[in-house]
Amino acid sequence: MRYALFVNCLLGGIAAALLAVLVHRITNLGVWGSAVTAVLVGLAPASLSASSFIWAESLVSLMFLATTLALLRYYDTSTFAAGAAAVAAAVGGYAVHSRLLPLFGTTVLLTVGRELWRHRWVRGAGLLAVTVALFGVTSAWKHWVLTQVWEDPANQNTVGAVWKRAQHPLEVLDSILGQAWYQMAATFGLAAIGSALIASACVRTGPTVAARIIAITTVPLLLLSAIFMSDRPRADQFIYGRYNDAVMWPIIAVGTAWLANRFRVGFGRSDRWLAGGTIAALVAAGWGVDRLHGDFIEERYGVRGMIAGLLAYVDGTDTLHIWQATLIVTGLTVLMLAFAVLAGWAGDGRSGVIAVASVLMLVLGVVGVVRARSVADLRLNGWEASSPVQEVDDLVPAGVALAVRTIPSSQDPVVNWTTQRQRYQVYQFYLSDRIVLRDRGLDDDVGPYVFAPLGTDDLVEAGAELLWTDPSVKIGLWREPDR
Repeated sequence: MRYALFVNCLLGGIAAALLAVLVHRITNLGVWGSAVTAVLVGLAPASLSASSFIWAESLVSLMFLATTLALLRYYDTSTFAAGAAAVAAAVGGYAVHSRLLPLFGTTVLLTVGRELWRHRWVRGAGLLAVTVALFGVTSAWKHWVLTQVWEDPANQNTVGAVWKRAQHPLEVLDSILGQAWYQMAATFGLAAIGSALIASACVRTGPTVAARIIAITTVPLLLLSAIFMSDRPRADQFIYGRYNDAVMWPIIAVGTAWLANRFRVGFGRSDRWLAGGTIAALVAAGWGVDRLHGDFIEERYGVRGMIAGLLAYVDGTDTLHIWQATLIVTGLTVLMLAFAVLAGWAGDGRSGVIAVASVLMLVLGVVGVVRARSVADLRLNGWEASSPVQEVDDLVPAGVALAVRTIPSSQDPVVNWTTQRQRYQVYQFYLSDRIVLRDRGLDDDVGPYVFAPLGTDDLVEAGAELLWTDPSVKIGLWREPDR
């Protein structure tokens, strides 16, 4: 687990480096400005969550950015190698997570389709052959993996299920509203600003290839997320962020670059309209989400990792108030824009205003990350809540293996089966120097030190000694009696 988290952090850093290259390519920021923008986007709570769990999100961001950069390179050079690299990156994204299938489709359209449209039949056929070969091998590999680890895939995780959800437009629009509000709230409106700028560049005359590529690769993924999460039962699924967090990096970076330029050159008429429209959209979306689902989300906001960008707004009672979060974000956004306006009025004092605003934003960023971290550790599968298990090292002789006993829910244990599994995994993280085995009962060859729910019948009847109890959940470390 430790190595997996380390690899995820490394992948996140590589993704940030690719984003810096992309920002330098599509904005007027210099090398250092692009690097700082990439770091800010990569260190936001919604982005950091990709490295906080053992899942595919770090690779999703990496492969998405790699595909986007390869497509830009292909359109700059029109070489076969660049086109093949874009296809390979897109296939790699599909290998990482099937939700990137639309990215593969748009990449094929932008490469193979372009060659055929221009009647470059040989090159088009070559790219098509590369596409078929890579996709065929990847699909076979994915099928093999799924058959090994997933006996009965949920029927909701299929193309057919997504198509059925797409036939209910009101539910999809509800999902779009919630996810749009989430992105605006998690980025102080920069996601909306970046989206507006990309959309404007797509219809503008002149060199707009980069904007169009970003739009064509991103929009289908955002739409798929909205459709896939429509009409779901969990509260977090009404304001879902995880799927979009991984692919919104370029758009948020464009919004961040716009803000940096406002500090440098001030606001034009279109900039004022954009800022005002963003604030209005944020407030309107927050009001709509609060009216539709606010009470339900306040009861229990769902799975934390799915809405990582909002965790800083969870209050001390572990409650997420949509309207309260909207007002806080709106106030901070207005403050941020006010500093940009003040910088334009300050003349020779511009540097001082920028310095004060930078320090303020840095403090807010640190507070946001710390608060998000503390909320992420509130519940049973958080890291911090399980740290007391390290006390076990003082209770068990060095070099002695530990065991875990999972009691099925059908036997009515004091801790349900899912929580047992989550807890045992985190125990292994904190006890990384220990070998952990699966215990099947008193008569097996495993033991004598066994993690099991309190009150486990055969352990109690055999007179097993309870050495340690988890302070957060009813699981303990037992020492089985000598045989």
